Amino acid sequence: MIEPTENDRAVRVLAERLAPAPPAFRSGIHEADEMYSYNLGMLRGSKAAAAMLYYLKGWQIAQAIRGVASWYFGGIQKVDSFLDFASGFGRVTRFLVRDLDPTRICVAEIQQAAVEFQRTYFGVDGLVSPPDALDFEPNRSRFVMATSFFSHVPSSSFRAWVKRLVECVEPGGVLAFSTNDVAQLGPRAEASDGIFFLPESETDRLDKTAYGTTYVSESYVRETIRAAGYGTWSVSRFPRGLGGLQDLYLVSAAAGPDPRFDGATYYPWGDTDLYEKRGGRLAAAGWVETVDVAPAVEKVEFFINDEPAELCSLSAIGPHRARWSFDTDVAGIEPDDVLSVRAMAGTRQENFLALATLRTNPPSTREA
Repeated sequence: MIEPTENDRAVRVLAERLAPAPPAFRSGIHEADEMYSYNLGMLRGSKAAAAMLYYLKGWQIAQAIRGVASWYFGGIQKVDSFLDFASGFGRVTRFLVRDLDPTRICVAEIQQAAVEFQRTYFGVDGLVSPPDALDFEPNRSRFVMATSFFSHVPSSSFRAWVKRLVECVEPGGVLAFSTNDVAQLGPRAEASDGIFFLPESETDRLDKTAYGTTYVSESYVRETIRAAGYGTWSVSRFPRGLGGLQDLYLVSAAAGPDPRFDGATYYPWGDTDLYEKRGGRLAAAGWVETVDVAPAVEKVEFFINDEPAELCSLSAIGPHRARWSFDTDVAGIEPDDVLSVRAMAGTRQENFLALATLRTNPPSTREA
């Protein structure tokens, strides 16, 4: 097992901020956890940066779950049965067990090792999910969640699993799931017929023709639910309502959220397009964006490890888009310090815009 909080202070400080004790935070990560491995590769081998991104994304998803539970049930503590479908190795579970008795949580995952790890480490119930939706037979739950599953499967699997997961919802319950918006593809979306599947993903374990990367339109999702026999159910979409990346859908026989629903968590997102060392200075710049219903970005800040170091300048370039930049002395930065740029919007809606170390991702160099 990997224990990032024991090996790096920056990771520990972030974890303590996201999950203050009590109860104690279950920080261990299984060696086969592909979400952590994906982060590690993307961040060029920085274990601390990979763990920080892993924990933050798990916490953001848990925040979305808390918001939905608050709206539908009056609080997550009132959820007496929760099914986390395609739960991986517990990136989110480690936060949910802080709110719910583990015996109320059932995780489902195609990898047996992932189910066994979560049963043992978090104390939750679990079952190995079959490849075919028709063979999936869990107990029905009040709250069913499928995070980043429908962003990976082709049309036939998409439709079959939506129908099966809706069937897993208890009367008065809710199904929540996330998708990639087909509009992100630009011109390619015009020929998509509402769904666009690419045979590529972050995993090498599964056949990429069955588990790749999927983009869908809202009309495709609604038609899928109607075709499954649930056309009278409420369907609500929250663009980029999961971690500032994927759309969040809520499906329920009960009345769905109305425009006053304030449980959605809209995180800003962005990237870096300048990262260079100029003499003894480190300069970086990029962009940040939000959806039109999200809180405005209040500030963008440069952090060294988990400590704020420099407030970035921020200039609007559109109604919901801005440029950020900073220039700071590089002398106090160690090669393995975790450097991050973070955007803050609303109450605790914080997201990484950039994440690196000088050793694993050295800046370009130019004369001052």
